[in-house]
Order: sequence, then structure tokens, then C-alpha cells
Amino acid sequence: MLENKEDSENLNVRCPMCRQRFSVAPEFMDRTVECGGCEKQFRITEETLIHFKKVYPGEKKDTELNQFRRIPIDSVAATKDTQAINYADFKHPVQIGPASPQRVIAGISGVTIMLFGALILFVASKPQSLLSGMPLEKKLIFAGFTSLLGFIFLLYANPLARMKAGICGILLATGIFTIPFYIKESAIKPDKDLNKIEAIVPLPVAPDPLQALRERFLTQPIEKEQKLLDAKKIDKSTCGIYLTDMLPRNKLNARDYLVRETHAGISSHPYPRNDSDFLVVLTEIGMDFDQVTKIAGKLGKVTETHPEIHVIVVNVDNKLFDAGSADKLNDKTHPLFYDLNRQELQCIELGRIQLAVERLADSDAALLRSDISIILIELLEKPGVTFHDSIARALLKWADDPSPAADAALKILKTYTANNTPPPEHLVRLVANHKNPEAIPTMIAVWESFPATWDKELVKFGPAIESSVLEKITSDQSPLRHTAIKILAEVGTDLSLTELRKALNNKDTETRLLAERAIHQIESR
Repeated sequence: MLENKEDSENLNVRCPMCRQRFSVAPEFMDRTVECGGCEKQFRITEETLIHFKKVYPGEKKDTELNQFRRIPIDSVAATKDTQAINYADFKHPVQIGPASPQRVIAGISGVTIMLFGALILFVASKPQSLLSGMPLEKKLIFAGFTSLLGFIFLLYANPLARMKAGICGILLATGIFTIPFYIKESAIKPDKDLNKIEAIVPLPVAPDPLQALRERFLTQPIEKEQKLLDAKKIDKSTCGIYLTDMLPRNKLNARDYLVRETHAGISSHPYPRNDSDFLVVLTEIGMDFDQVTKIAGKLGKVTETHPEIHVIVVNVDNKLFDAGSADKLNDKTHPLFYDLNRQELQCIELGRIQLAVERLADSDAALLRSDISIILIELLEKPGVTFHDSIARALLKWADDPSPAADAALKILKTYTANNTPPPEHLVRLVANHKNPEAIPTMIAVWESFPATWDKELVKFGPAIESSVLEKITSDQSPLRHTAIKILAEVGTDLSLTELRKALNNKDTETRLLAERAIHQIESR
């Protein structure tokens, strides 16, 4: 082709853009043309012309240069005493070049398909396999399909040796067809004598999930406490709070908090399970399981609840047991003083709660009056709380509506009179300031126990206590008799004059003097 191009008069040109080669007539020299490949316009000059280097035989020893001859070999006259070289006919590139990738893949695929078919037939002959029981006709159809497909691939992969490829394909196909005939399925032999009757083995019983939970949390203390309550016919329940990841130093504070909030019995106790897990058994609980779960959740995060075995699992947040900044909690001028102390009222540790109550009792009660008074009232009614005087002192300053605070204080005051224990001063004052008639019997009982202390608080109830106090002016106890006459001098009416005049004849000089003054005060009103 190159020789023809050089012999012609056309110019061989290369496009400077796409490097495409083409021929043009000589008259286009120094003229602008357009490339047919990339449509680039350029001028034909010496730079765009293609110049071929002339190479003659014998200049180089490389035999491959023979393909670049400008003159055909047949046209060269043989020199004297020189034998002419005869070249073989040019063959197609397929015959002299390497095999293409698709033919290599086809050859590998053909052999693989036939081997895979043979493997499938082997598997089908095995008993208890997925393909066992396949009929012979279907095996032959499968063998024929895989053999034919593999044979076609082999012929395509070997265009120069189709005879050899065909022979190999036929041999492989023959081997595949012989498998169903020579390898037959073997019968399954029973491992045991079918005529022999064996004993029936019972199936294993599934484990009890409740028993697994009991073993996991070791709920024996819960079950023991519940049996005691049932034996005593106490209509209350027992619950276990399984606290995880809790520092051992916080276990008693956690127990006190749970007992205080759930009103549990005094026999409630924490049981260690490992270094950081504890089972707090709460007894004599009068609330339902959901209420206990809500209370326990304040210790951290409730991760599991098992009402069937009365267990609540809580992952404890140990930061709840750490006190806040002492400077801010004690600085009454700090903007967060009231909010921080309100949070302390709801903390876990009872000692921190008492300190917060005392700080609020000494404050100006300027902010959050309603919120703090509600928390103080709830705190006053909780069992386990003993600093009633501090709470009552704070309520005297914080409670806008004295009724709820006085009612709660009256309940606590009755417990003091029932135990014949001196009640806290501010608790009595909180009840007396409300002047609730229902509190008069309790106030009379408090006054009788400590007459010289509570006479001024009893006077706050006015004439409503006259009849109860009038009965005491004949008492054998002189302190009680003297304070009764003093109270009547403050709240008495004409109803008391008769008894007071009788007291003028009493042997006790002080009694006569006090009665005379009381009569004078009543008559002068």
C-alpha cells in the first residue's frame, strides 16, 4: 500500500489535530483543506506532508525490514550466481496472531460447563442428596445439553484446530453420557432394625423463662419477704430494684431514697450482687408496679422491667449523688440560688435536702414560691424525714396558701402527740396560724402535755377553745390550771365567769390572783 502511495502523484498528508493520514492532489499544495475525521481546517505545507524514508535490502540485518520494501521481491532480477529468495504467501492475521480474549474465555467456559455437568450427575447418584431420585431420561437430557453447549464453545475457541477441538469435545461428551449408566444410585441402608421396638425417649422440656429470670437476679429475698406478707395477711407487695453500675458508697443513700419515696417498710434492705450491682428489696409497698418504676427511674435509666417477678432494673447515674456548687447554693444574691436549692430539694441524699430546706427558710422567698412550697409540703409528709421543724419554718415563709401546709403539718403533729413527744416549735406555729377548728383537739392535747410552752399558740384559735380550756381550771396540776386561766383571760366570754369566780376560793394564791385578773379582763371587754 505504501508503494502505491509513493508511486502516485498524490501528496500524503497528516492532520495536525487527529493525526489522520490521507492523500490529496498536488494542486492543493499551500492551500487550506478540511480534515475528514475531526473537521479541522489547516494549510498543506511541508510540515503536514509525510515523507517516507527509503530502506533497501542489505542496509540492515533485521529481517523484519523486508516488509518495508518499496519494490516487490518478484520484480527484482536475480543476479548471476545468486539464488532468489521465495517468500511464503501472506496469511490472515487470525492465523499468525495470538488468540483473542473472547476465544480463550470460550474455551475455558466450554470445558468448565462439561465438567460441571459431570459433577452434577455424580451428585445426583448419591443417596440423600438434593438431586437424588432424578430419572435416567432427565439425566441424559441434562448430559446432552451440557455436552452440546461445551462442544460449541470448544469449536469456537479453536478456529485453526477445530478437528482436535471436536475430538476432545466428543470424548468429554462420551464421558458425561456414561456417568448415568455406570454410576447408579445406591439404596439407603437403615441404621437400625426396623422390626425392633425401642423405648420411647421423652422430649427435653423447655426451660422455664421465669425460673431463668429468678436465677439471673437471685430473687430469693423478694420471694421470702412476699411469703411473710402473705402469712401475715398484709395486703401489700414486695418489689426488687436491681441497681447496676452503682458505686458502693451510694447504696445506702439509694436505699433511703427508695424507702422514703415508696413508703416501704423498715425491713427493706440492699443485697450486693457484685462490685457494682445491688438488689434493693422493698417490702410493704402500697403502690402499684408502674408507680414504683417511675420512682426508681429517678436514680438513672430503667433498662428492664419484669412485673412477673417484681424486679425493676435501673442503670444508676452516680452523678445524682454529687452535691452542687456550695458557693452558689449559699449565695442568696446569686441568680441561680433559688433554682439550685429547688433542685436540691428533689435530690437523692436526705442530708442535702435538709441543708437546702434550711437555706430556703433563711432566704427572702422572692422566687419560685409556688414550686418550692409544693415540694416542701410533699417532703413534710414523707416517712423517714425527721427535720420537720426546718420544713415548717420554711413553709411559714414560703406558703402563699396556708391551708395545704397546715393540713400536712397537722398530720405530723398528731404523730408527735400519739407518741407523747415534744413537737417542733414551728410545726405547732404552722398549725396554729391556720386556725383550723379541726386542729383544736390536737392543739389542746399538745397544750396539756406542755402547758407553759404552747398557751400563746392556743390563744390564736379564739373563743372556739373556751369550752375545752374551761374544763382545765379545776385541774390538780397547777401549771395547767394557771395557763388555762391565762388563756380564758384572753379568749373567754361570760360563759367562763361562773367558773372563774369559783376559782377565787381556791387555796392556791396564784390561782386566785390569776382568776381575779381574768374576770376583770372579760368584764372589761
